[in-house]
Amino acid sequence: MPRQARIKNLEEVELYSVSTIVNDHQPEFTRNPEAAEWLIDILKQLKNKYKFRLYAYEIMGTHYHILIEPNRKIADISIIMRGINGEFARKFNKNMGKRGHFWKERYSHKIVKGIAHKKESLLYFLKNPVRAGMVKNPLEHPHSFAHAIIGQPGYKDPSGLLDFHLLDQEIIDYVINFINQFVEVAKDGVRTMKKVSEKLYNSMLKKNSSIQFSLSKLKHLHRYRNFSMSMKLVNYYQELWIQRDKS
Repeated sequence: MPRQARIKNLEEVELYSVSTIVNDHQPEFTRNPEAAEWLIDILKQLKNKYKFRLYAYEIMGTHYHILIEPNRKIADISIIMRGINGEFARKFNKNMGKRGHFWKERYSHKIVKGIAHKKESLLYFLKNPVRAGMVKNPLEHPHSFAHAIIGQPGYKDPSGLLDFHLLDQEIIDYVINFINQFVEVAKDGVRTMKKVSEKLYNSMLKKNSSIQFSLSKLKHLHRYRNFSMSMKLVNYYQELWIQRDKS
């Protein structure tokens, strides 16, 4: 597959929705929960070095997403992503005693322009673990930007990692209104998660979840000549799905 062209003219384009996939689609972030913390630590370090703005992140089992705005005067998106993914791969392999490529390929990105596109990108992050069959409520997913802003004054991440509070107020209100569909506030101000309605859940899940579609592909493998999902990954999420249904 040809490499995706990188945009260098940061005078015209500033905001990117970026994702990177683990080699062979292995669910390393699910198998090793501490790996997500390593990635967050590296994001903090590189943010301090390259002075970019990070508005959101979502760390899935096999990949992660970030909404990032490079600082044009210091580094472009290629330099930043090479630093993030390179540092993480080295740290993961060292800590886990592994060798070889951690990431499947170079990162992929989408240019984000306008308020509507920003809203769409942020909600995509939140809905991703639901559509993947990992959780039924976006706030049940532990490595989501939502946890860093929900309940915080001005929606400012106290760790200093996220710049969500710098987005347009219309975008902030839109995302918070979505998140608030899944939390309720007690009289003492304590927020707890509430069960999502089937209607809302189904709207996020759409017609089929990722895992349901993947299992369907397995049943009809002869129809999918370009079947690329790792069997280990499908089996892993199938077990997760069954365990969740039992509980």
